[in-house]
Formats: sequence, C-alpha cells, structure tokens
Amino acid sequence: DEGDSKVGRAGAFEEIFDAMNTHTGGDRVQIEVQEQALGALWSLARHADNRREIVANGGIRAVLDVMLALPSEVVIQERACGILWNLLECQECLLPETDVVTAVAQALRKHIMHAGVITQSCGALMSFARNYKQKNKSAQHDNTALLVGSIRIILDVMHAHPSHPIIQGQGCGSLMNLFHGSKVPDEVNCSDVT
Repeated sequence: DEGDSKVGRAGAFEEIFDAMNTHTGGDRVQIEVQEQALGALWSLARHADNRREIVANGGIRAVLDVMLALPSEVVIQERACGILWNLLECQECLLPETDVVTAVAQALRKHIMHAGVITQSCGALMSFARNYKQKNKSAQHDNTALLVGSIRIILDVMHAHPSHPIIQGQGCGSLMNLFHGSKVPDEVNCSDVT
C-alpha cells in the first residue's frame, strides 16, 4: 500500500541495510537480526516502488551476501528467496541474474526438503524464467549457460518432489516460460526433459 512506499523512502531501507551490515556474525542473536531484516525487506519488496528502491540502494548485494554467509539458516534462505522472487518481478530493475539464480539454486539444493524454501525459490525461478525471454529479446547475446543451468535446477527439483503440487506447478510454469517459442537448448540432455 501507499504507506509502505512512503516509509521506504523515509529511510527504512537505510536502517535495514545498516542493521544487516552491522550484525554479520553467526551467533543466534546476529542471525535473528538478519532474519528480521530480511522479513522487513520481504514485506517492503511486495510493492513495486519499493522494489526499485531496494535495487537502487544495494539491496540485491545485501540479500545475496546474507544468503552466502548463512547458507544453513532455513529462515534466512526462505526470506531471501522470497525477496528475490519479488525483485525478479521488477522488469525494469537491472539485476545480476547469474548471481541471483546461483544463490536461489544453492538455497534450493541445500534445503530441498523445506517447503518454504522450495516454494519461494521455485517462485523466484519462475519469475526469472518469465522475464528472461523478454529481457533477452533485445540483448546482444543470449546467456545460454544461465538458461541451461536454470532448466537443470528446475528439473532436479521436480524430479526430487514428484508428488508436491506447488513444486510441480511452479516447475512446469518455469519450464513453460523458458521454453516458450524455443526449442530445448542442445546443452540440456533429452533425458533431462522426459
């Protein structure tokens, strides 16, 4: 809502990022600060204007740094993937796609049995897939390696959770977005897709 947007512009982002940069240790209290900071960013990232503010103020790097520093912390990974899912919805935001997809994939692989991480990371990959084709239509080069890596991650997760409806739905949605109007890249084995 409009109030969230105004709060973000009034300095909330700076305070959140300061807290994230100050409390970087691995003890329980420091981890709780990171969890709460990511929770606040996740709430703010639901509003389109706030997404642009988060990206403009270095939020992507802050989120990725926390994910890399605390890979075993499931709440951190779930919230960070949720934030990235929202930020990937921002078509005009310039994101380091390779870093984002890599971080999401690492969270997904490490927490393959945690429903929250799976839901948020699959959603992030689906958003990435939806925007990937659009953004790369006019690009001078096609990032085939990132595309192939994303397809493999999605297929691995779908294979690991054949009866999970959210994973199967988001996985199929991601593949639909990635394959729309394209053939399966040669780098993806046909056996991977069947």
